Amino acid sequence: MNENLALKTISNQLNWDNSEAKREFEWLKLLSAYKYDAYEGYEPGSRFYVSLIGWLKQFGSIDDRKIAYAFLKNNLIFFSRREIVHLVHRYWPVVQRTIIKSVADDLKIPTWEVMADPKGKEAFAIQLRQSLFVGISDGAKMDVFRRDNEGRISNEQAVVGHEMSKEKWESMVKDLAKDIIKNGWIADPVFKHLFLIDDFTASGTSLIRKEKDGTWDGKVPKFIARTSKSHLDKLHNPCKVHIHHFIATRRSVDAVTPLVDEFVATLKGFEINLSFGLILDERCNVSATDCKDFYNLLGKHYDKSVETDFSLCVQHGYKECELAVVLEHNTPNNSVALIWAETKEEDVTKTTTPMSPLFRRRTRHS
Repeated sequence: MNENLALKTISNQLNWDNSEAKREFEWLKLLSAYKYDAYEGYEPGSRFYVSLIGWLKQFGSIDDRKIAYAFLKNNLIFFSRREIVHLVHRYWPVVQRTIIKSVADDLKIPTWEVMADPKGKEAFAIQLRQSLFVGISDGAKMDVFRRDNEGRISNEQAVVGHEMSKEKWESMVKDLAKDIIKNGWIADPVFKHLFLIDDFTASGTSLIRKEKDGTWDGKVPKFIARTSKSHLDKLHNPCKVHIHHFIATRRSVDAVTPLVDEFVATLKGFEINLSFGLILDERCNVSATDCKDFYNLLGKHYDKSVETDFSLCVQHGYKECELAVVLEHNTPNNSVALIWAETKEEDVTKTTTPMSPLFRRRTRHS
């Protein structure tokens, strides 16, 4: 759509006068160019202005449209690719500190002595090579991580998916053995560190959860179960599993931490620790106190047909997380539905409140 036509349409939808339109056009042009046009969930040929027009159109009154626009401008948190890549860049020092601490514990020396001691420096190099970096979702940015750390780790050490075949494991161990021989190290060709990397966690349930019957489910228990069953001989005992999220909510951190501790107590041969690049507090939520007007719209403009057997009610986001968060490659289902939900074409005539998304969500399961 032509930019001038799009802006004129938005101005008419919100009943702006000339001075208000001039001020808001500047903001819209800046944010659409800097962030919103780069969102990866739009339909082909569509960009932010088209999405915004369709989103505002679903609200029956100008007052409701103004409330929705005010939420977009003042409350929505959009993580651009540049910002997420910055969090990827910040992860390497976390890896370094993790391995340095492991070496210091093994050699029984202070952490600050590791890189100054020849034995410590060699042990660091060995343990770094005995590390695997595994993306556990399609948002883990493993391509960025691999390129960012070229020369520090080999291509074989960075793995895009966590469901690795027997052949893949054998190939990685074979390459590890070659590098140990090449460098003249005295070490076993096993992996001592597994770094599991993900982009975002809001409720923590996809990472780890304990079912009512006492069994464990989620990405981490499944990964540990598969690895223990078929590839335990390729791991050091104990194997140290380091789970890192670039972005997490405080709710997720508080929920996951005790669950991981409880889960580790049931294991043999594994240690697990957690780290987070950025933790979001409750200010990132759509609350009834801090965002009252938009919060009221959540119930007023909600179509139950967008629910699934997996997500159930998502009016306030999956697991009632009430987030106002969008990631450049997708919108979490933990964010309130009014941001991302879309009524299916065949259901539009069956509801009085068909939903049109501002940032359309693409369903993914990992």
